[in-house]
Amino acid sequence: MQPKIIEQLKKLKSVKPGTDFAAATRQLILAVPQPRRFIFPVQIWALGGAVAVLILVLVISIAGFGRISTLSDLTTNSEEIDREFKNLSINIQLQEISYRQSVNEVIASALGEISDSGPSYLKSSILERELDSLEIGNNLEKREKIEELLNKIIF
Repeated sequence: MQPKIIEQLKKLKSVKPGTDFAAATRQLILAVPQPRRFIFPVQIWALGGAVAVLILVLVISIAGFGRISTLSDLTTNSEEIDREFKNLSINIQLQEISYRQSVNEVIASALGEISDSGPSYLKSSILERELDSLEIGNNLEKREKIEELLNKIIF
């Protein structure tokens, strides 16, 4: 019986799996998720979280105590604060009025320029501004020379 077993083992030794079976088995083995290893133990993560919460509580408490002291100072000077608020509303209203007034002037000027149908270079407002910017003196010689040059050009 032993020789038969040895012969059968030799035959079975030469048996190999088919290519389809080998590919399917390889995919199944590789598809099994591998257990993940943590870099740090859970205790270290818990300790880090506790430290972060402690720091957050300290920052909030320090900021809160700073505000409490300033609030106590403000309540002692309530009369000064009331006066400041009264003046502040007046100042804001005056600034709004002056802003609106300047905006209205710009709009009125733009509407005036749009409504004029004549050419812009003949508008009286533009001509008056240019006349004011020119420095025309009473120098008679310069005027005569300008007239002479203009006559040469025109005629």
